[in-house]
Amino acid sequence: MSKRSYDSNAHEKRISKYRVNDDDLFEYVLRVAILSYVTQPKVSNNRPNPSEVKEKEHHSKISGAISSSIVSIGDIFKEIRDGSKSVKFPEKLLKVLEQKLQNIAMGKDAAYSDQLTRRTMAVFYGQFMGDPFRRQMKENRSIEELILMFASQATSVLRKEPTLAEDGWKVEVNNQIAQFVRMLRDCLKTLSHVSPELNSRLDMYQAKLAPPQSSNDSGYDSSISRDRVDSISAQPSISSSVSDMPFVMIAAGLFQIPENAMQSEVDRMRKTCTEKAALVDLKTCLKNINAGAPFPGRREDFSSDAAWNHWRTHETSILSQLMVAMMSLNP
Repeated sequence: MSKRSYDSNAHEKRISKYRVNDDDLFEYVLRVAILSYVTQPKVSNNRPNPSEVKEKEHHSKISGAISSSIVSIGDIFKEIRDGSKSVKFPEKLLKVLEQKLQNIAMGKDAAYSDQLTRRTMAVFYGQFMGDPFRRQMKENRSIEELILMFASQATSVLRKEPTLAEDGWKVEVNNQIAQFVRMLRDCLKTLSHVSPELNSRLDMYQAKLAPPQSSNDSGYDSSISRDRVDSISAQPSISSSVSDMPFVMIAAGLFQIPENAMQSEVDRMRKTCTEKAALVDLKTCLKNINAGAPFPGRREDFSSDAAWNHWRTHETSILSQLMVAMMSLNP
């Protein structure tokens, strides 16, 4: 048997082994189309939202709270810039903080169950896992810079939050920075040989960030917090009609399936094709890559170590970003 004939037969065997039939292809395309729809940011309808009216009524109260409770991070760190040097945190703090952020983003930490807090932590977790951020933190290990990084992400996320009326996002930023400082303090408690100066400095930051004249954890009037929760819960549920699912309708056209038949297929698959199931699949892919499992790829599938390492690094990064994006959209 010639080499060309052998290669042709081997190629045909690989194709037949992994051949995908029309039903499998349809199921896969429809799952992707449904997930594309359910993972998009939800758009409210035009019905009056009673909680939005309450938010506007409390606007003056929020504005008044800002002047008395918002503390500039720059002002807090001014004495550090002008005087003593920044205290370095233990390198092991990064590992502890990574696990803490992941638990919060995944909803596994009851102490940080607020939706907005989890969303901000999930976005920061995405930045935290990036190589440039980790490299920078390992090099300088500045606790002040770590707090400033979180403050920047919290500001970016919360100023776009529609459930926080006008300047209400500033109050929430202040609240979340205080929570983050408290989290750092708690993480350090699990480590040994922590500098007493570092602990005292975090205590000072937390005390300065804590808003005055408030006995609750949020740092502002509890009625505002209730309004925010009401606003979130009052948002309309996502539509289950295929006519509102652009990619599902495209799939219906490609496979020449009538709309009513496609609706039945979507209704059937929506029970199992969920954001939670997709997140589990993404985590499984990450686990398989690290374990060298056949799916989604392993060393044997690549012509060289360089090609394998390039793909593995890129694929792991993309999967991690997808997970963080899904958690930030729907904690």
